[in-house]
Amino acid sequence: MPRSSLRSLEARPTLPRPRRSLGMPAAWPVLAALLSLLAACPKASSPPPRQGGKEATPPTDPRTEPRARPEPRPGDPITDEQIIEAIKKDPSRAPLHFALALRLHKRGLVDQSIEHYKKAAAVDQKYFEPRFNLGQIFLERQRHSDAADWFGQAAELKPEDFNTRFNHALCLIHSGRNDEADKALAEVVKLRQQVGRVHYLRGIVALRQRKAAAALAAFRQAAKEGHDSAEVHARIGTLLLGRKNLAEAKKSFEAALAKEPEHGLALANLASILLRQGKVQEALPILERASKAHAKSASVWVNLGLGRLRAEKYDDALPAFTKAHELQADLPLAQIGLGVALLFAGQTPKGSALLQQAVGKDKKLADLLGGYLQPLVDRKRLDGAIALLQAIILGQPRNAVAKKNLQILIKMKSQ
Repeated sequence: MPRSSLRSLEARPTLPRPRRSLGMPAAWPVLAALLSLLAACPKASSPPPRQGGKEATPPTDPRTEPRARPEPRPGDPITDEQIIEAIKKDPSRAPLHFALALRLHKRGLVDQSIEHYKKAAAVDQKYFEPRFNLGQIFLERQRHSDAADWFGQAAELKPEDFNTRFNHALCLIHSGRNDEADKALAEVVKLRQQVGRVHYLRGIVALRQRKAAAALAAFRQAAKEGHDSAEVHARIGTLLLGRKNLAEAKKSFEAALAKEPEHGLALANLASILLRQGKVQEALPILERASKAHAKSASVWVNLGLGRLRAEKYDDALPAFTKAHELQADLPLAQIGLGVALLFAGQTPKGSALLQQAVGKDKKLADLLGGYLQPLVDRKRLDGAIALLQAIILGQPRNAVAKKNLQILIKMKSQ
């Protein structure tokens, strides 16, 4: 049968048409952000012990050190042996336990120091320093829940101490205690130190609590208070993308890239917007950069594959979808995209199996396939076109046009 008959049938309104984007919906980049959430939070350091004095406010991370009360007074025990003997005589003297713990801590005997810090804290319920140092030790060991408990006790004793309150909130975030972290950060922000950064962390917590409006407000406040990093602008853009406010989201991603040209999340989402707007040629170079900056994101590789398909770079689409499928084999759009790319590559059995598997699980995915029928026929991939129509019919068993086109293609192949 002449090809014109196939085109005529394919043009009828009831034939499946591709949706605007085979790529990731707005929620996918947010999911990627949530998965990498801890990476955005400050990490613990292991500084050497520090003696006494007022602690300066750190310019970035509150990297604190073991705290000590003033040097011993004349007549106080000096050597370890003297301190141990004094403790034996009077175990209720909290400063002696603390002094021994601090010495052990400074020598790197941290496990032994923990025991004496705890004894000092148990003996004196208002003793700030051992509680702070225990929090620091557990923070460095990434035992965040334990660290949060000790920093919380210390914060109650010195509520004006920024580092203590900040570390308390930080450990609550890392340990997943989001409601407590939200309350803690509300207190930290009152201290008016590193305000922008604190609001950024409030946005992170709000994301975890699935409070998108609160997260957006917090990130915007962070930028207003001077913490206008690429990460903040990218997260603002992602939340606006979730609201389908593409114009404002695009501005936020562009602001992020102005500060950090290879920011993976901003590149990926900006390209996603351009694909939705049909600006394939503009999106492709951005997607190439995103695939390098955000190389472990399956959704980025899906969109790169989609962009190449829509640019009729069918051979180049296959490695992108293959990578997406390797990263997340159960991702439906990775299965669909790889299936289509395999059909164009002439690997019909593998492509057909993937399409059947994906559409079998979610029949709505069949809606994405119609636009690739004619290109397959034009490239004389009749087996692939037949497999594509079979997948469409699996999802749309009442699609008479698809069934008619299937009959046409089977006759064409037999001729």
